[in-house]
Amino acid sequence: MRISHLFHTLDFWRAHLAVNREPAWENVLPLFFFHRDGVLAIQRLARDWTRLYGLRKIDVFQGNIIREKWSNRRIDELLDHMQNASDTRSGGRCVRTEEAPRYLKGSLVVVRTQGTEILIDGRRRANVWCSRPGEYDVWIIAVEPLPSLFLKLWKADDARVGKTSFDESH
Repeated sequence: MRISHLFHTLDFWRAHLAVNREPAWENVLPLFFFHRDGVLAIQRLARDWTRLYGLRKIDVFQGNIIREKWSNRRIDELLDHMQNASDTRSGGRCVRTEEAPRYLKGSLVVVRTQGTEILIDGRRRANVWCSRPGEYDVWIIAVEPLPSLFLKLWKADDARVGKTSFDESH
C-alpha cells in the first residue's frame, strides 16, 4: 500500500499534525501512510522488535492510544536502548542515524508493552530531537501481550477439572 502521493495533501498534514487531538487510532494511522506496507507497518515493526527483545507476542491493534510529552533526554535514552538491543542481539537495525527526516513537525509513535518501549515511527525525527532541548509529542500504543499457549492450555485444563469436579459432586 504505497500512497506517497498523499504527502503534500492537506488531509495528510492535518492527520500528521494531530498532536492536539484526543488519543485515538484515527490520529495514529495516517502517520504510517509513507511506509511501504502502510498501516500494516505498525504490526510488522511491533512484531520485529518484540522478537528482537525476546518479548511475548502482541496484537498491537488491541492496544490503547495515549498521548504523552517526552523530553529530548528520554527520546535519546530510548534510541540508545533500542540501538544497544539491536547490536547485542545482532538485529542489524540502524536506530541511530544522521539521515534527515522528511519533516520535523508532528509526533513519534511508541509501542509500550511488557515494560519495554519501542519506537515504531519517527526514528529520523527522534534522532534530531534528542539533540534539541525541549518537550516533544509522542503517541503511545499501550498493549498487553497475548496469552501464551501454555496459559491457554492451563486455563482450559482448570476449566475442565473444575467442571468435572462439579459434575461428580452432584
